[in-house]
Amino acid sequence: MTDLIVKSEHAEEVKSAVRSAIDSQQNALRSSIERTKRILASFEEKYGFDTAHLLAQESDGTLNDDNLDFIEWIGEVRTLEHLRVELELFENINIC
Repeated sequence: MTDLIVKSEHAEEVKSAVRSAIDSQQNALRSSIERTKRILASFEEKYGFDTAHLLAQESDGTLNDDNLDFIEWIGEVRTLEHLRVELELFENINIC
């Protein structure tokens, strides 16, 4: 947990504004995560295998990296990982 300490003559108002901004960012991140999941699902449906299989191919060097969809697909996986980490950071903020 990360404590965010607010010191102000208007501490409650500032805390409320900061909480609102954090909540808004969390909602935006959740929306982005869901959109990214839908993109991953569309790639899985299009190519008939799951993301784990794609990542295994990338890892073992058998991925056809001439296919731009595969490069985009991997990029979406990385984006999803980044979004989840960022959301976790925001979810662990405690405003004091």
